[in-house]
Amino acid sequence: MGLFSNHKKVCPICGNPTPRLLPTKIEDMPICKECDKKIYLPDGAVNQMTLDAFRKYLIFYDENLMYRNQFTETWRYDFGFGGGSLLLDTDHKLLRIRDDENALVFTAAEIKSFCIKEDSTAIYASGKSALKCHESDTPEKARAMSQLIEQFMMQRQEFDWMLQRQEMRENHQSRGSSVLPPVAGTNSNRLTTLDRPTFDAKAPVRRFKVDIKFQHPYWEKVHWEVDGPSFDRDQPSVEEYLEKYEKKEKKFHTMAKKLMKLMNPSAKEEWV
Repeated sequence: MGLFSNHKKVCPICGNPTPRLLPTKIEDMPICKECDKKIYLPDGAVNQMTLDAFRKYLIFYDENLMYRNQFTETWRYDFGFGGGSLLLDTDHKLLRIRDDENALVFTAAEIKSFCIKEDSTAIYASGKSALKCHESDTPEKARAMSQLIEQFMMQRQEFDWMLQRQEMRENHQSRGSSVLPPVAGTNSNRLTTLDRPTFDAKAPVRRFKVDIKFQHPYWEKVHWEVDGPSFDRDQPSVEEYLEKYEKKEKKFHTMAKKLMKLMNPSAKEEWV
């Protein structure tokens, strides 16, 4: 019997057979695949549910079908591989937090608030009647790294000169020519391209963070993070960094404006 038994347990919700391997369980009772496919809840939420609570959720999910059928994507932001997606339907004032047409759809009225941060500093946040916008100091911080980049480039240039001198000396030795004097500072240790210095200084922004809070029976909030831009390790450039930063920041500004318009179509931007 057991695993290889032909007698499957039935789902306590609908009576369908349940899978033998790794079924989702509620009150320690396995449920069928059909019921399992309807679970679009925060991680771990279903483990805290009773059967009655799960039945109520399924009713809610089935009623949400009206919005799922209505949902037509007009804008999206993908948070990278495994990071999830935010999809908006600005025409019908709906949003989805998964790139899955069967996922729950939220109405604009269910958005309580949102905040977009650079690390721990808010740059965009919802207000009662306006989008609160905060001027970022990231461009200023990036420009302040110019001197550090100049020092690195001088260090890199010195290393390349030392490596070139070493190669010249070795070429002379292989041809039996007179030996060039050793490169100062090498201490007889042979340099390789693996020793070439790289620019590893931390960029002004490590991560952009997005938080949306809901007035919803099953979702309190959702949180996403995406890496900020970085400096090129071999040829760092403030201008190149700012170009990458501004490209990402512009997308989050667009996200903030669209979310705010869902919440309040007449909302304006307020720079504080």
